[in-house]
Amino acid sequence: MTILADTIVDIAGGIAVNQIYIAAKQTHDQDGKVVFASIHTVPVVAGAFTTPDLEDGPAVVTIGTESYDIVLSGGIGTVVRLGPLITPPEPDGWYKDPSDIAPYKFDWSGQAPDGTRFLGTGETITSQTVTVALGLTLVGTASITDLGTSVTFKVSGGTTGSRVKVGCLITSSGGNTFETEKYITVRERTS
Repeated sequence: MTILADTIVDIAGGIAVNQIYIAAKQTHDQDGKVVFASIHTVPVVAGAFTTPDLEDGPAVVTIGTESYDIVLSGGIGTVVRLGPLITPPEPDGWYKDPSDIAPYKFDWSGQAPDGTRFLGTGETITSQTVTVALGLTLVGTASITDLGTSVTFKVSGGTTGSRVKVGCLITSSGGNTFETEKYITVRERTS
């Protein structure tokens, strides 16, 4: 059994939520559909939350509109911070110091999940839209860079420990539209 506890700003950035949902101990019914042995609604009080003891094993945490697959494995009465369980590993995002105003780049020259390339030979980005969730500020406007194969943007601000979603939507000269998102995790620079 594991108890999850954290502050909401550390795991949800700037989104305002007054409760989170945890569906614990996934199983499958006879039709192969995922079912949950227990679903908990956990209030966020003064920006923090603590769950009851949860069964160890796979679980789904929903915060606002985002859901995260996690695995609980603390043992009876063990208190575990939720944030580290849902923070993506580094190729899925970037890091910044709260004082940084620095460029970040969505590179569309690589492979799509299906193994094809996002941009074909000679194809370039013709339009782009970058969206930044509450918690960071987009500085100026994003621009098409690297001979039309990337979108570069700058952000400022952020609270240490927060994780903020950044989305990028492009249209290419070939008439294709692609969209992706990454997270920027704000942490103090140590060196």
